[in-house]
Amino acid sequence: RGMLVFAEIARHLSFAPKRFFAVYAVPKDEVRGCHAHHEGHEFLISLRGTWNFLLDDARTRQTVALDASNVGLHIPPRVWRSFYPDDADAVLASLSSETYSAADYIRDYETFARMMRGRG
Repeated sequence: RGMLVFAEIARHLSFAPKRFFAVYAVPKDEVRGCHAHHEGHEFLISLRGTWNFLLDDARTRQTVALDASNVGLHIPPRVWRSFYPDDADAVLASLSSETYSAADYIRDYETFARMMRGRG
């Protein structure tokens, strides 16, 4: 039996995606991400397997497991994320609000935490 996953962009997302990418063939438990965005939103869907996320806004940390293709995770700007799969067959899809720009990435956690503390 087949499965169908869909999204009506204007109805289900708070932003219009400008970029799509997929993450796959990542070795089990290898940590990816390790960044935040200044402006970009992301909406993530596990198309296969389980992806474990650590989300951090420099005040609180939360862990989330994405393990079903009918549930997504919205990560707004200025939230640090790191994630890893439970197995190498996992596939993660991402819809991003912005096209790729290296300037939108915050790749150093201490810089991110200082920036967030400065926001009050």
